[in-house]
Amino acid sequence: MTLLILFTVIMGLSADWYHRKLIQEYLEPFIDRKQNAIITMPPGMGKTALVIATIVMIYIRDPKAHVIVLSNADGLAAMIVRNVLRWLNGDSVREVRPFEFSKQTETEFTIEGNDGRPSCLGASTKTVLVGARCNYLIVDDGVKDQAQALSEEMNLLWDRYTTVAESRLMAGGVVLIVGTRWGISDLIGRVINRAVTNKKSRQFQVINLALTNVEGRDSFEFHMRERP
Repeated sequence: MTLLILFTVIMGLSADWYHRKLIQEYLEPFIDRKQNAIITMPPGMGKTALVIATIVMIYIRDPKAHVIVLSNADGLAAMIVRNVLRWLNGDSVREVRPFEFSKQTETEFTIEGNDGRPSCLGASTKTVLVGARCNYLIVDDGVKDQAQALSEEMNLLWDRYTTVAESRLMAGGVVLIVGTRWGISDLIGRVINRAVTNKKSRQFQVINLALTNVEGRDSFEFHMRERP
């Protein structure tokens, strides 16, 4: 099964041209741990639906994977975890791969037969994560709004991301950041700036999908590659 089939046939969601582009060129390689990705989109374009489908596909491909998903509030991260769990427990996914769980809560679940650590854990970007490890770190709308992006609180979010969230990644782990841009120094802006100024830091495939197409372009893309 491909992520596109899961998104359209199993989950019954409509895939516009940009959903298909993101799935094929950004999310499938991320699931295969071939690249880190940053996807910026305006509100209402299906970011969270793509994130949920991506996490479901991760477990279909590898039930022993570990995912940490962060959002700007605990409730939003918990909503993602609940929906992933709902799909994994659904008949349509269980026909492809049945799952049994040793733990299921609002914010985390553990797939039976894994190593005992949470298979999926959801939290806010301000949370101090303890004891969790992951192969996949996913941030979905890590910044709430422009007011937060322009406030001193961004320094706390950046500290939590760099010293806490990224430190949870195991060797070979990958990062996906999806969100709306709120300022040049928001979380996505700081991650991009770090990658551009320090080529030895984590590099990303980046796409910025605009709300309007005033320059005759659908999107702006660039790729940052690590130096050998």
